[in-house]
Amino acid sequence: MKQFAGRVAVVTGAASGFGLEFARHAASRGMQLVLADVEPAALDVATAELRATGAQVLSCVTDVSNAEQVALLADQAFAEFGAVHLLFNNAGVAPVGLIWEHSAADWQWVLGVNVMGVANGLRSFVPRMLAQSDDCHIVNTASVAGFISPTTMGLYNASKHAVVTLSETLHHDLRSVGSSIGVTVLCPAFVPTGIARSERNRPASAVSDQAPTEATRRAQAVMERAVSAGRLSAADIAGMTFQAIESRQFYLFTHPAILPAVAGRHAAIASGAEPDDPFGKRPALSPSAAITQAGIRLETGSWDALQAHCQAIRFRVFVGEQGIDPALELDEADRDCLHCVAWSGGKAAGTGRLLPGGHIGRMAVLPEFRRSGVGGLILEQLIVAARERGHRRIELSAQAYVESFYRRHGFTREGSMYLEAGIEHVKMWRAL
Repeated sequence: MKQFAGRVAVVTGAASGFGLEFARHAASRGMQLVLADVEPAALDVATAELRATGAQVLSCVTDVSNAEQVALLADQAFAEFGAVHLLFNNAGVAPVGLIWEHSAADWQWVLGVNVMGVANGLRSFVPRMLAQSDDCHIVNTASVAGFISPTTMGLYNASKHAVVTLSETLHHDLRSVGSSIGVTVLCPAFVPTGIARSERNRPASAVSDQAPTEATRRAQAVMERAVSAGRLSAADIAGMTFQAIESRQFYLFTHPAILPAVAGRHAAIASGAEPDDPFGKRPALSPSAAITQAGIRLETGSWDALQAHCQAIRFRVFVGEQGIDPALELDEADRDCLHCVAWSGGKAAGTGRLLPGGHIGRMAVLPEFRRSGVGGLILEQLIVAARERGHRRIELSAQAYVESFYRRHGFTREGSMYLEAGIEHVKMWRAL
């Protein structure tokens, strides 16, 4: 597919992550857009943004696991624009945990969105795209998890393996009927998107009746850290995807460093060996690398338990290093907070706190540990704690020079910069 201007793109999961970037990229090429997402408010924001660029946009709140809703999406798209040329089956969710600890509701939710979402898209759009006899393309968002089997990602792995084989079979079936419709199966690794916070979109009908286990909580923290630390952005992936569409590239691995792990799995299959650990030979690629790096250990607790460590770090950073008035560091709210301390080599390296209202603050890391990932580990630990306490949103006030750090962890700036103790700050927030 070479021509985009004036043509029509349908994007599921369009309100955030890859979907929003696909839509932005399509709009920049002059395409008309049909945006589908299960989050009404986020979809409204995305629609307004893209219309402001001059794009023609139809938005439809759609649960892709529901066949009737996807059929309605197709009806609305063809009624509005008369054709569909580019279909992104992109919506996806990614809970983690030991595979035997997932509930029946977990399986229903993930397979419904990740697998049936693609199947429903194909059933509703492909027959009409075939009837157009026009240049068309389909992109199914899978993952490198469709080719390897990382631990604690079994449910997600199963769903993405299904998307890969669906895509391969789609390619063969289209050719068997003489169609030239192109197919790309997108297989990224960890990219900073909202995928690690999929629970925000779980419908009431699929809520699990099982409390999260300690293994699930640890796996969630690992996943959030790995996703937020990804070096390629969703915009980068969108650019690669449109290049693949233009060149009719079927398999799109955006992170080629993972391919040896894919080859290792295939070699184990061919030789009859036990399954190969996808990160065994490349541990730096493992999501757990972020948690184990530099032997860092996290400890959470009350102010009474951790005061000596927290205050020593905070005074050294805020008072000694930044020159803030010591009186500003003494805070009665500390006694009501959950505190987190990171330890490295037996030394307290950094600290942060979670207030009862869902505000994260007093994040401080000693200078000698600032390149070891301590700050990110503390932040993700406090985010997990906030979620466990039922917070739907967390906030923080950060010194402006570290705004990019918080953006990598899914935070959005709220308002302009302001001065606090003579230092520029920004307010930021993140939905849970």
